[in-house]
Amino acid sequence: MNNFRSTIISNKFYLKDALQFRSARREYVVDKIFRHCEQFRYSQKVNKSDILFALECFHSSASIIDDIQDGETHRKGIPSYFLRHSYGTSAFASLNLWHYGLEVLSEKYNIRIVLKILRELINAQEVDVGLSKFNSLNYEKCYFQCSSLKISYELKLIYYLSCPNFFNNIDRKSLDVLIEIGKLIQYIDDERDELIDFISILDIKTEEFKLNLSLPIVMAIKHSAMSENLLYKNINKNKAISIYNNFLNTETVILQTTKIIDRQYNKIKSLISELADIDTKHLEEFLDFVYEQSFSKNNKSNEELI
Repeated sequence: MNNFRSTIISNKFYLKDALQFRSARREYVVDKIFRHCEQFRYSQKVNKSDILFALECFHSSASIIDDIQDGETHRKGIPSYFLRHSYGTSAFASLNLWHYGLEVLSEKYNIRIVLKILRELINAQEVDVGLSKFNSLNYEKCYFQCSSLKISYELKLIYYLSCPNFFNNIDRKSLDVLIEIGKLIQYIDDERDELIDFISILDIKTEEFKLNLSLPIVMAIKHSAMSENLLYKNINKNKAISIYNNFLNTETVILQTTKIIDRQYNKIKSLISELADIDTKHLEEFLDFVYEQSFSKNNKSNEELI
């Protein structure tokens, strides 16, 4: 792993620049899953730094694309990568970072399994931004059955990388818990972006951008008569404020969003209680850490959970 990192830092400034942000929360998530898997690894040797480096590459690659797709002009307080370098360099950096992540994992893992999980993640992301429709379902089912699973698939990847041999004979209930925690993280991220920080986020948007699928937007379509036709269409900031005031920032949408987050938390607590003969300490700590970020717990954070 150090050879990959040193190559990037020494020889490729545009990639070093893309990797300048690291998430302490992401490291926490990897650590919790990695430590949970210690009880299954036995003598198997797995390097946590390889997992972190690969995820760093995948996240940086995805962040470049996300900022272009979402019309985000700033990330972590500085101009977005595509504004610092150009669209062409951004495309090449994203491709190269993705390759580095796969390359480091291909040394020790079954790359077919890695690619299969990444394909699940990409499919969910495509639905999220409107590039594909999930089996012609309505937007509510698209969200809950597909796009809300983006982070779940990332946790699934971390689980596999933390314990690749056990993954083949996996305790299904343990993975189910992580899948549900991933959905909870997505719900809380959506709550923050669409209900808590929506207006402030407009300051870092380009003049025209698109609304993507999220939990509050699905609730607004269902309960506040917001039109599905507003999704994936170019809108300006004035239009966005009107949508927020009329459809999102309503008592019903806030209440329904909070109820779904609380219900999901309690569902996961129940699933963990059913895990027999498994040490669940790290899963419980992970779950409580995630739930503490929700608006229900009055913690307003502007950093992604993973």
